[in-house]
Amino acid sequence: MGDNAPSTPTEISASDIVFAEATPEQRVVSWHLSSDTWAKPLTEEQYLESNEALSRIEMARDGGCRFWALYFKGNPLEVVASCESFRKTLFVRESGSSLNGSTTNGSTAAKDDGEVGEHLAYGIASVYTNPKYRRLGMASLMLHKLQEVMDREGATGSALYSDIGKSYYSMLGWTVFPHSEARLNLLSRSRKLKSDTCCDVKIRWIERRDELEQLCKLDVEDLKARMRRQKPDGKAHFAFAPTYAQIDTQLAREDFFARTLFGREVQRRGAATTDGKSWIIWERDWKKEQLTVLRIVTIRPESEARRVDHIWALLGAAVAEASEEGLGAVAVWNPDETTTSGIKATSNAYANDVKVVFKQRDGSLPSFRWRGGLSTAKMVWEDNCYYCWC
Repeated sequence: MGDNAPSTPTEISASDIVFAEATPEQRVVSWHLSSDTWAKPLTEEQYLESNEALSRIEMARDGGCRFWALYFKGNPLEVVASCESFRKTLFVRESGSSLNGSTTNGSTAAKDDGEVGEHLAYGIASVYTNPKYRRLGMASLMLHKLQEVMDREGATGSALYSDIGKSYYSMLGWTVFPHSEARLNLLSRSRKLKSDTCCDVKIRWIERRDELEQLCKLDVEDLKARMRRQKPDGKAHFAFAPTYAQIDTQLAREDFFARTLFGREVQRRGAATTDGKSWIIWERDWKKEQLTVLRIVTIRPESEARRVDHIWALLGAAVAEASEEGLGAVAVWNPDETTTSGIKATSNAYANDVKVVFKQRDGSLPSFRWRGGLSTAKMVWEDNCYYCWC
């Protein structure tokens, strides 16, 4: 998120501009402006079509996605800056001392009783400033106005993903959280790899949307249960709900690219172990030429060692799918210790074909703002994975 095109500063007075939800016409103007930065490999026309299509997905319905614009009074189609917000569900297990003496609803801090509450939150995306009006603080003004709206509506927090480093959005109140990545790089795109070169765990493909929807329901309940089981540590723990609507946002984008660029439908959305206890969901990112993992879920593993085996098998399926699609890597965001062991086991199983690299990302940095600008110093973002991205 963000842009780096050259700019020619122009004087703008705050009294000259308006911040409001964008009209359909202003949305189109904003998309035309941002197409130079974000359209490729789509054409400008295809980019506009994709944005229009994504505005109709399940998560966008009934005000779930709102478009915002900063524009001139008397000239509403002269858009200065724009962005969009996605309504999300945030799970929070509070610890009173971690919220500067306040709970998420502003009341006196309460003892951590293990309960996980469901709260309103937002994801902020597509922050863009018209090149004519950059370096004038217009994006900052727009985001401050949006913060006021979100706080007024009672949102507990909001997340955005920075492509312009850590400083800018941090100064506006969004704190950067861990942003590591494991990349399983395929050493040859011409060599087709199979998924059964690992351990004794058997997997099957996930292809049906109705199955994916059921898995997401299980995932949501498992995530809440895991958060309840956590031992109190004086910190507030939060996580975005991995609902089907959330997952579908990424898959809808993938579907549009597949139909538009390749004239085909996506078949494999992920893979699951045949015992139904573990699964992986991924997205093909043709811009980055990689398969990006949205979720790896392991429910009630027999042991940590067995969980590693399940992750190993699931990532083997991901490597095989990336190979089949001609993609150069499989990417996993913020892998925990057990997932890291599974990644290393997968890399070892494909020793001559895959090289794993662990690194800190310099783009799509997950950043979170708590309502009212409360400190996030004693907060933990659970399952800070790609499914949260917007």
